[in-house]
Amino acid sequence: MPAHLLPSRPFAQRHHPPPKLLDNLLRDYVCQHYTYDARGNLLERLDNGKKARFTWDLYDRLTRYEDDRLNADFAYDALGRRVAKYSKAHCPPGAGPAWIEQQQRTLNAQYDCGRNIYGWDGDTLAYETRYSDNPGERRLIHYFYEPGSFIPVAQTVENRNLSLVREPSHENGYHIDRDPLWQHQPVAKPFNAMAWYQCDHLGTPMELTDQRGEIAWSGTYQAWGLAKEKRTDSATRENIRNPLRFQGQYFDTETGLHYNRYRYYDPQVGRFISKDPIGFAGGLNVYAYAPNPVGWVDPFGLKKGSGSRNCSCDQSSPPNPDGRRGKESTREHIDSVSSELESRGWNVTHGGNGLGEEYLPGSGGGRKGSSYPDITAAKGDRVLRVNTVDTRRDGVTPTTRESRNAQRIRSQRPTDHLLLIPKPKGK
Repeated sequence: MPAHLLPSRPFAQRHHPPPKLLDNLLRDYVCQHYTYDARGNLLERLDNGKKARFTWDLYDRLTRYEDDRLNADFAYDALGRRVAKYSKAHCPPGAGPAWIEQQQRTLNAQYDCGRNIYGWDGDTLAYETRYSDNPGERRLIHYFYEPGSFIPVAQTVENRNLSLVREPSHENGYHIDRDPLWQHQPVAKPFNAMAWYQCDHLGTPMELTDQRGEIAWSGTYQAWGLAKEKRTDSATRENIRNPLRFQGQYFDTETGLHYNRYRYYDPQVGRFISKDPIGFAGGLNVYAYAPNPVGWVDPFGLKKGSGSRNCSCDQSSPPNPDGRRGKESTREHIDSVSSELESRGWNVTHGGNGLGEEYLPGSGGGRKGSSYPDITAAKGDRVLRVNTVDTRRDGVTPTTRESRNAQRIRSQRPTDHLLLIPKPKGK
């Protein structure tokens, strides 16, 4: 350092200790300012002087959004899945009722406001419908996915409202033979359009191609998922659109957020707007999405996972904070085996050192009879799978359940190698 830059006298002694970090809330970013409630949920977002307000219920679920353009209300089922969204644009006072009604329709169309109902197949969005008195605004979209995953394959579009069955009050007692849901006979109806998803290595939709093989929708993404969309004129006429983003995420035009099953994700800043429901089991940063958005995904909004296209969704039970790889001691054992394989020249592709497990679908292509080997590794043209197994008293012989699992994996991949390694005692 040049002598003239040295201080002429010693620095004053610090009388106060440096401030301690009390939380990891994002309070300012570029021109945006954020305010949170006592539970860590985002309450207000100030963006260049424009204020947006967020309202939460006792289960830390977002129930209302409002800004100077519109307001949106959200409803959830008993499993915490969002089943309805109703948004309406703010209409300024006008010359008369007819003008106000016309202006309301114009603004609703501009901001894509309306009444939406969502249906689920486990934790994946099966369909959504837009209810409207205007036949031109009605739509019913069904989504189809790769087996056991959140990766979309196709969507069908129908220009109609979803037909709902009215449930009676059952004031005189419930009987299944009188329940209209069980008596109803659905009738298959043709769809108006169909489109196929073209996804990247993470399973993020990059394009939608229509029945003519032409690109109907395309998206250009920033690293943390903020997308710039492009729709063709034919896609607009056929009502083809795509709200799906990273695995498990649904884009809300009203808020700019991505609904991510258990939480809402903000692609502007690459963070969730509320704390992780599973606490520190999902990581030390309870607002983080993933350490690397081009190699990791978080379909549930709970915990990061491998960005492999085999990232699975277990739809039979709520997600386990520890994942399929078991408790911490089991994961440590699997990671130790993975490190040993890598030291011997194997490339571990699944299951070890934080990677998600490989998904082997059942004989019918679905979850029934599927398998999840603990580790998958490759060396040249050879593939090795490893299962760490529970054993009998001798500490060597696998249990009946483990033997059956091994037999199923060998039948699914007969040309590859499977290695069974006994778990250490207490694992």
